[in-house]
Amino acid sequence: NVVATNKMYGIIEGSNTISASTISAITTNSNVAADNVVATNMYGTIAGSNTINASTINAITTNSNVAADNVVATNMYGTIAGSNTINASTINAITTNSNVVADNVVATNKMYGIIEGSNTISASTISAITTNSNVAADNVVATNMYGTIAGSNTINASTINAITTNSNVAADNVVATNMYGTIAGSNTINASTINAITTNSNVVADNVVATNK
Repeated sequence: NVVATNKMYGIIEGSNTISASTISAITTNSNVAADNVVATNMYGTIAGSNTINASTINAITTNSNVAADNVVATNMYGTIAGSNTINASTINAITTNSNVVADNVVATNKMYGIIEGSNTISASTISAITTNSNVAADNVVATNMYGTIAGSNTINASTINAITTNSNVAADNVVATNMYGTIAGSNTINASTINAITTNSNVVADNVVATNK
């Protein structure tokens, strides 16, 4: 047992329990239990509940909250708080409250905000105010649709405005610049000129030019 009032110099060898208000040392090869540790380099496990202020921390495992301008980590767990720019090959998270820039995003529940860029999206249901993309789906419910509707589709809408409609049209009222094909059913047609190979209907007109009667 050594009790020193002022200072001790040199190397303290062996296995020792040291109690002191302040320890100043170039190298301390031991476990340190203290309220405040100021060190140039620290090695080993930092146990307990600690607030650490350092320019750089290199650790295999950090079991703590991390508040830093830059974190380079192999694995990160818990909540990443604040405004952060994260670069990682893969991010697995229950909830991501951030903008996501990635080649591939797999989301179990929901995605909110604007999905920018050119993306291929596979989802059972997409709810969006505006979708600026090609839509390939079994069922599309939309307030407004623009562009080409490709494929074989059954469309139910109160009004369809289209330059060209390549499909069968079943409607109470059709206003068209040009119509091709068979007009089936019982219809009242109002047009300035009708050119048809065969007209199976009553014709009410000021002038009728017909090849056969």
